[in-house]
Amino acid sequence: MLNSTLTLLNLNNNNIGFEGIKVLSEALKINKNITTLDISNNNIGFEGIKNLSEALKINKYLTSIILEDNNIGAEDIKLLVEVLKENYTLSKLYLGGNNIKDEAAKSLAEVLKINKSLETLHLDETNIGVKGIKALSKALKVNTSLKDIDLCLNDICNRGAEYLADLLTVNSTLTTINLDYCQISDQGIKLLAEGLKINKSLENINLLENNITDDGFMSLVEVLKVNKILTNIDFRFNLNSRRTVLENIANRLRINRINKERLKDLQLLCVDKLKNIDLH
Repeated sequence: MLNSTLTLLNLNNNNIGFEGIKVLSEALKINKNITTLDISNNNIGFEGIKNLSEALKINKYLTSIILEDNNIGAEDIKLLVEVLKENYTLSKLYLGGNNIKDEAAKSLAEVLKINKSLETLHLDETNIGVKGIKALSKALKVNTSLKDIDLCLNDICNRGAEYLADLLTVNSTLTTINLDYCQISDQGIKLLAEGLKINKSLENINLLENNITDDGFMSLVEVLKVNKILTNIDFRFNLNSRRTVLENIANRLRINRINKERLKDLQLLCVDKLKNIDLH
């Protein structure tokens, strides 16, 4: 008897391996109810991805798949890319903690140019460097569906920030971008700030634990003069001094005369855990 009520299947950290994923994949070919599948931390590898990819070519009901920490590499991602060219129901894909690197990021970028269903893509801690970021940024200039991208814990650096800044001047779909732990300094943040002055869609940007000082932070505060969409900036654990940040926020906002309703929505998370600054 087929289950007709189960919509979320969580098999996280169950060591199911290749044999388990093979059985699961066969079931997914005929299942019409499960919409969310979490098989992270199962070390499914290439053979597991191969079987899952075949199932996804047939299954048109899954909307969210979590594949984090599964020993997935560049060749495995290419199999998923082929699926994304044909699958128009998957809207959330979580690939964090896998060894994707620039090569696979480029493959993902190519499919992002044509995919119209994916809204969330998490690529945190996947060993993507500047070349991968360049390819993804170029693809997202034409993509019209993706809203949330997580790139934290990758070596984006200032050069990668430059590509992302250029993306922000064009893209009108992204609402959230996570750049925590990405080795971005003042130079990179100033470039991102210029992109944010033009961008009309981004609401949340995470910049936790980069190498940004007061100088870089002030370029973000300048963004608030013209950007009326951005509401959340996570800036904790950077190199700036908390007191200077607070003084600069207060002074700059007075100078810029940002209206009270705007301040009510804006939250700037400071450099330590103690303060969630509500600016109203």
